[in-house]
Amino acid sequence: MANEAATPFLISAASFRRNRLRDLSLHGLSETLQFTSAWENFIIGPPHNRRGVLRHRLGPLNLSVTQFISTNLGPGQVLIGYFQDEASLSLDTWSVRAPLIELRKLLESSRLAEMIKDRPVAHVRRGDYLTAPAAVHTFGSIRPAYYHEAFEQLNSRTQDAVFFTDDPAYVMDTFRVRPEQVVGPGQTSTDLESLLFMSLGKALVIPNSTFSWWAAELMENQNTIIAPQEWFRDDRSEFTLARSSWKKLPN
Repeated sequence: MANEAATPFLISAASFRRNRLRDLSLHGLSETLQFTSAWENFIIGPPHNRRGVLRHRLGPLNLSVTQFISTNLGPGQVLIGYFQDEASLSLDTWSVRAPLIELRKLLESSRLAEMIKDRPVAHVRRGDYLTAPAAVHTFGSIRPAYYHEAFEQLNSRTQDAVFFTDDPAYVMDTFRVRPEQVVGPGQTSTDLESLLFMSLGKALVIPNSTFSWWAAELMENQNTIIAPQEWFRDDRSEFTLARSSWKKLPN
């Protein structure tokens, strides 16, 4: 994106100070990434007002706010959003995938990687999808039957799968799987590492989450990925982030 706009980009991690469920894992991914300082974050200011409405201008520098990726981006603009739209989906992801694939090679001889290889992997996301009003309204929750149907499509069983989740107790109780089949918080060094491990399975079942979307994007066999038919629960219900080669099931 920075190359297309021919403009240097700075990344702000300010929001992660308020989000205890997530951490920034981009550090070390690329030598060209540059991050804002604490002073720059202060000058830019919060992108939303007290009512949660996105501002049009930010800080004393009157920086303009945009939510959509475009080649018209330039100095003085702040790009904010989840980038779950057609313009973002059409971008070539190789510049991101290439360094991720190199990082993944460092994990391939680990014990967890050996357990995952030749087995289907599923990502079950709970957390903010159940507690944050905005996320509940936008994404909702995935019904357990979606995962059962996905494993049937893959000619596999839940008992053969490895589950990555932020709620291990829910997964073990809902899918009747053993603790050793579940990878939960703290079982990998970073969230990015979890994403890379997920991409090592022979198949991948994802919810409507861009976290596991990137794991799917890294999969060598794009025909063994199952994604939700309905990605959004709001007015974008007709649009999906699932690639055309992925199998889509009702969720």
